[in-house]
Amino acid sequence: MDALIDIHTHDNAGSHTATRLVCIPPEDIGRASGDTSDKFCSGIHPWDCASPSSPLRFERISACARLGEIRAVGESGLDRFRRDVDFSTQLRWFRMHIDLSEATGIPLVVHSVRTDSDILSEHSRAAPRAPWILHACAAEPDLLEQFLSRGLFVSFGPRELSRPNSAARLAVAFGPRFFLETDDSATPIQEVYAQAARLLGISVAEIAVVTRSNWRRLFGE
Repeated sequence: MDALIDIHTHDNAGSHTATRLVCIPPEDIGRASGDTSDKFCSGIHPWDCASPSSPLRFERISACARLGEIRAVGESGLDRFRRDVDFSTQLRWFRMHIDLSEATGIPLVVHSVRTDSDILSEHSRAAPRAPWILHACAAEPDLLEQFLSRGLFVSFGPRELSRPNSAARLAVAFGPRFFLETDDSATPIQEVYAQAARLLGISVAEIAVVTRSNWRRLFGE
């Protein structure tokens, strides 16, 4: 069976059997062990973008992205649930990450909470060439179809798989832009795949073939 892909995790621990895209703070870039198949991304989360340290941290992210020390930008995005960070500030920082993704040609990992229509609007505005990965996707099937038709990749974690109507969402999403993730949960990626397999009515091995193919589309390996 193909190795399982975890397209978004914050777990920067040692060796894993899965192939992972690990989201790390900019301070940790270059400190990870080289003995795993992990790839790394870094960005300013919308919850943190109002911090006084964000400009300096983003300078490091930009430099590391241009040097190939990270393989994706983010996570960055928009979050209307967090009212303590002004939305216009979130939007400005999201656009900076979009520009960096475009300048380097590497994927952008997108955070969206109650902002799916805003993300669609930004994607139309930017018309990006670099791929976007909408992680922790909770979009309803009609919006999900719009994301997919515009070329976004979508990913589901344990929280999204436990939501009502999750089987319908997976049925829409499963294919050449589909991923699974652990995010910040303690749920092993093997359990995430098993839950998705039950909802789709197929085997874990069948899902693994699809996610490995999609990983190669993003990273060429």
